[in-house]
Amino acid sequence: MISFLRELAALPFKLLFWICHFLRLPAKINAAAMTWKIGREPLWLNTWIVLVCQHEGMDKARQLAGQLLERYKDARIAHYIGSLELMVQKDPAAADRWIRIAETAGSQHQEELLYLKLLLADHISTYHAEQITDELIARNDMSMEYSRAARLVKAELWLRKGQWQKADEILDALLKIESVPAFYMYKWITSLALGRSTQAQENLSEAQKGLGRLQFLFYQALGWFYLGREDQSKTLLQQAVNGGMDARDVYLSAPQLATLLPVSSGQTSSPAGGQG
Repeated sequence: MISFLRELAALPFKLLFWICHFLRLPAKINAAAMTWKIGREPLWLNTWIVLVCQHEGMDKARQLAGQLLERYKDARIAHYIGSLELMVQKDPAAADRWIRIAETAGSQHQEELLYLKLLLADHISTYHAEQITDELIARNDMSMEYSRAARLVKAELWLRKGQWQKADEILDALLKIESVPAFYMYKWITSLALGRSTQAQENLSEAQKGLGRLQFLFYQALGWFYLGREDQSKTLLQQAVNGGMDARDVYLSAPQLATLLPVSSGQTSSPAGGQG
């Protein structure tokens, strides 16, 4: 009941936010802030921090997040600002610092940090992807999006080990739930590895429908890398970077693949101790 009343009270501020968004007014930051303060919906907390980052800069977003974390002791704040550190600033170590701040403060909702830890597992040696994916999949108190992402990572971990059939089974289960281009790209890899050339081509065609050119090149490069075709992988990856893909994004998404790029193309070694 309390949650319902909070949501009801926040409705006018939600309306104000969307009006401000439509009119492109700076007041949308205040509208997002008030909506979260009244309704306590995580979406609006995230929106508030992201808008401050977009309109006032990352330093202001960090300042806001620090103040909110100190006041509310809510680990979701660390998750949101940490995600910006990773995705916008391309800085895994900075993202990890927010996790440690939230944990040291004894914040509530620490389970929300698991997904950020999963994103950091290739870059921070204290996080282990297999352990985190198992925990995310086993939980029933978090967003299904996290569970789905964990299953995809689990499939990729099997790909790294050449366990094609195990990865293929996970991908089949994911595709029964939702048709996502990335699922089809990984399915393309397992189909090739298992000698199903016709199915591989069908999966590649399905994936291409929902991916931009650079993403499509990236996933193909990743696939050939896992299949042991480094020359072909390197060619496609270089095409993606030459076409405008940020080499730092390659490093963040697939540090092993990024080793195929020239050092001048971007960072190819983890500043915080990657797992490799």
